[in-house]
Amino acid sequence: MLLVEDDPTLCGVLDMILTSAGCTVSAFTDPIKALHNLRVAPDLVDIMLSDFHMPGLQGDELAKEVFALRPNLPVILMSGSGAISVPTHVSALIEKPVTETALLRIINSAVEAAQQTSTGADAAPVA
Repeated sequence: MLLVEDDPTLCGVLDMILTSAGCTVSAFTDPIKALHNLRVAPDLVDIMLSDFHMPGLQGDELAKEVFALRPNLPVILMSGSGAISVPTHVSALIEKPVTETALLRIINSAVEAAQQTSTGADAAPVA
């Protein structure tokens, strides 16, 4: 999983939750570095969870770049600032704050939907 959250504390908490649920997480607080990492090894990621509002590269812009690299990669955006327009290539939008249970349910749903629409997907649901 590629995790992109510019708040270092929240990034650490999400990393811990996702790792505890069985995910292998590559966590970044810088969206540009996260995108570079994905470009270097695009097949090592089975889902991306990203904040929407970040300095340097907004989450919807990051999702657009990710879609160009991996059109079938599930992308989930998180926002704590209310109504935002969700791009069509984004699997889900999470309103912050979110419970651990709801977070994992949304991730599982996105992974399962991607598996159903893509043949040979290696992604596995979490917890």
